[in-house]
Amino acid sequence: MNKRIRSALATLTMVVLLCTVCILFRNEPSTVSVSRTNDTIIYAVAYRDIDLLEDDIAYYQKQQFNIIIPKNVSEAAGSRNLILILEFGNPDEMQKAVEMLNNARIPSVILIDSGYLNINVETIENTYRDAEFEFAVSFEINGYNEVDIVRAITDCRMKFYLGYGESAEILVHSCGQLFCEDMEKLTECECFANLSVFTCGNGVNKLNSSSGLLIFNRIVRLPDWSIADYFSSIAIL
Repeated sequence: MNKRIRSALATLTMVVLLCTVCILFRNEPSTVSVSRTNDTIIYAVAYRDIDLLEDDIAYYQKQQFNIIIPKNVSEAAGSRNLILILEFGNPDEMQKAVEMLNNARIPSVILIDSGYLNINVETIENTYRDAEFEFAVSFEINGYNEVDIVRAITDCRMKFYLGYGESAEILVHSCGQLFCEDMEKLTECECFANLSVFTCGNGVNKLNSSSGLLIFNRIVRLPDWSIADYFSSIAIL
């Protein structure tokens, strides 16, 4: 086992241990989530269909949305903030989507999954060098207590680092539920202080804090409804 892998595994073990201690001995309720106590609203919409993305760009521009990425959350104000998550498993479709957004000067979150296993981060960055984006990595949970969640997050971050040589600060929970509340079990732990986690929901988030662990719920854009339908009805349910 080479030195890099041994070091990574040691770090993984230490992070899980520290976060478990945080959970067991916490004094306050869990999460520094993007919650429902402020007038600053951030919508989060995920795309897996290139045609739907192309159709929606004009709407976003006409409605003058402030489209941001997680590192710029502190700049969000008012009720027209939006984060776009690109969840294309095919690298060619992803490149087309990023180029489309770049031409419109729109930043995005790029989800890196198994379709990119043979591509290193430097190659991806060179491909998208003119675009404004942040990488995200997906994770699943085997079990739903807080220790399981901490372990799943830490494990996927470590795999991303070993595979791509970069730290994953944005995570997407692959949850099959329409509304996923499992992340709300997370404790405010220093080892996750700079992370942003996207779960499933209606895509509407009210900003409570721009620091600490940020938990957003996202909605996957479907062909069953238009983006205008979403903002006029689905988003206000």
